[in-house]
Amino acid sequence: MDSSILSDLSPLAGKKIMVVGAGIAGLTFDVSLRRSWTEESGDFPEVLHYVAHR
Repeated sequence: MDSSILSDLSPLAGKKIMVVGAGIAGLTFDVSLRRSWTEESGDFPEVLHYVAHR
């Protein structure tokens, strides 16, 4: 595989990310990740939001 292609891929590409305590900070993380993601980064990761209710 071409090394220039590998250097563009994000280590998060195609992974699952769990955001625990998905309040304002968690949602902001998700929005900023989506805005900064490019096609060259690879497959967008699956983002799971987990909110614990008391």
